[in-house]
Order: sequence, then C-alpha cells, then structure tokens
Amino acid sequence: MKGATAMTAIRPGRTRPAIAPTDCWYVLAPSESVGRAPHAYQVVGLPLVVFRTVAGQIVALHDRCAHRPYPLSAGRLDGDELSCGLCGFVYGPDGQCVRVPTQAHVPVGAAVRAYPIREEQGLVWVWAGEPGRAWLHRLPDLPWLIADGWISVGGEQTFNAQELQRQGAARALTGDITAQDLRAEIEPFLTDPAARVEMASRARSLGRPDAARALASLILSEAGDKTS
Repeated sequence: MKGATAMTAIRPGRTRPAIAPTDCWYVLAPSESVGRAPHAYQVVGLPLVVFRTVAGQIVALHDRCAHRPYPLSAGRLDGDELSCGLCGFVYGPDGQCVRVPTQAHVPVGAAVRAYPIREEQGLVWVWAGEPGRAWLHRLPDLPWLIADGWISVGGEQTFNAQELQRQGAARALTGDITAQDLRAEIEPFLTDPAARVEMASRARSLGRPDAARALASLILSEAGDKTS
C-alpha cells in the first residue's frame, strides 16, 4: 500500500524552472514597508505572502493555499495565523496547516513552504533556495544604509524599458557619447534644487559620494557650466 502523498503548495516535479539563481539572499522590501497586513511579493518568479507576527517577526510563506490554487495574500490574518480566503485552511508562521473547516483533523502533510527571512540594515532579505543552505551564506555588508552621515532614499519610478533599451543600443553603435549628451540626461535634476538634493542623496546611498561628486563636476564643467 502506498503512503499518503503530502499536501503541499510546492510538490516535487511540479515546480517551474528557476528564472534566476535561488541559493542566495534577495532584498524583498525595506523594513518599514512590511507590517501586519499580508502583502504579496514575487522573488525570482516565486509568489510570496509576507507579514509580521504579533511579536514583530517577519514571516514569508508561499502565496498559494495547499488545498486550492488561491493566494494566501488575499486571506485574513488572525493573530499569527493566516487563513485562506477561499477554503478556510489556516496556517501558522511556519507554514504548517493548523486547522481545517468542517473536519477535526488536518490532512497529512498539509503545509505551504516557509522561506528563511533576515531583517538587517533596514532591509528585509529572503532566501529563495534550499532552506538548509541559507545560514551558510552571509548577507552583503551595507553599513551606509543605516550609518550616521548617510542618507538613503527609495521609491518607485515608471519608465519605458523599450525606449531605454533603444537609446542604449543606439549609443553603443555610434560609440560617441559627449558631455552634452550626459548633461541632457541629468538636466531635469539640475533645474530643481529639491531634485538636485535627491540626486545627491541617491548617489551617496550607493556608497561612493566622492566619485559621484567628481563625475558630476566633470560633466558640468565639460558642458560649459559651473557647479555651486
């Protein structure tokens, strides 16, 4: 007699090929953006539902109920337990199903995958590969993100990827990029003092404020302008 098949959201032989390396840490979100409410994310093609427990610990689970193909991010969080909005299966922070409606016992192996999470330097990191390998790999050292004297900024920006690719390909073919071309790229940031401060802050957040200032001065001086 064959044993019972585990009811999990990711079954062997049914996973899609990875679109990027998985045995590494990926930045999921800024720490301050993750709260109690379940929120859907995607990392290297994997759907995740992320939330904080009552104690403040961040949890990342596979965003698909083990019983029905329904996103857990559309469910309800009660304490530290997340329930599916379609079938009512209830999961703990470790991904194990703890309760099922209309029956006394939880089906054998009912669970969703829980992903290793680390919260350091103002960022939430998730491990997308084999869980046992996560703690063998260090996170990148990014002290300037939280160190005094540095400013980190973030946000979202919409752009036309095809147009950006077209412009980059055209420049690669001509091989002629002048200071005037570079000035045209940064001109919108120079006409507004607030935007100039934002550009400088973003440059500092990359960890090379000296190089950023030198490059900006060179571009402006070659274009016939002077920096203040």
